[in-house]
Amino acid sequence: MKALLVLCILWTFHPSPAKAAECVNIFYDRSEDASYWMGRAYAIFLQNLLGHFPQLQQIVSPIELYRKGDTEKCRATFYLGSYFSSRIPQAFLEDYASTKVPVAWFGYSVWKLGDDLEKIFGYRFEKITQLNREKLDEKGRPTFFKWIDYKGETFFKYGEWNKDHIFLAQFEQVQLAKTMDGRAQVLAEARDDSNSERIPYALRSGNHFYIADIPFSFIHEADRYLITADLLFDILNIPPRNEHLALVRVEDVHAMIPLYSLLGIT
Repeated sequence: MKALLVLCILWTFHPSPAKAAECVNIFYDRSEDASYWMGRAYAIFLQNLLGHFPQLQQIVSPIELYRKGDTEKCRATFYLGSYFSSRIPQAFLEDYASTKVPVAWFGYSVWKLGDDLEKIFGYRFEKITQLNREKLDEKGRPTFFKWIDYKGETFFKYGEWNKDHIFLAQFEQVQLAKTMDGRAQVLAEARDDSNSERIPYALRSGNHFYIADIPFSFIHEADRYLITADLLFDILNIPPRNEHLALVRVEDVHAMIPLYSLLGIT
């Protein structure tokens, strides 16, 4: 009887197994080129933004290692297509098209979806945009799709030339052409300096998202990567926090700084 009582007590106070953390997949291009390292770097940039959601475990892997059904294992899946000729497993193409879980594709290789691209978004792949050497800006430089409009705000892609007349930025993006109405919502549009042409930058069709470049390339404080930071809430289907938090960084503080000057900052 005593042994039975002890067993009942131990069972009562035995801690229940911890609930498995939700996860998010991040796939990037590793490529067959051993010198290519940017794919992993872009994944780290995305990981940093996803740090806003500490409840989500991040599973990071080259797209080449994708296995059938991986999209179904996590709350959402991101693919950063940064290498033009990356070999994407057929299993990922099929799962991206058929999954009911949120999936977001960035940049290159979306044309490998074939007919599924049009079925999902009502758009077809048209081309990769280039510098426009016929339309010049006020300084006589070629233009590109520099400005991106999103939720009433305008963001821009960095672009500058060095002394050797080499353009130091990612001027290109994937250009899609609409074939059917009502399939996708245009979340953001890109336009050139003359505002004469507008093309989709970010699309959504149900649980499918597409962003037309890698927003972590040549980023700065007013860049279009801020659009991605905002879209994460939609992709993950997580509402923004109600509280408004802020971080203040005070630099160049040393032992000789008067205390009253520090208190004055607050």
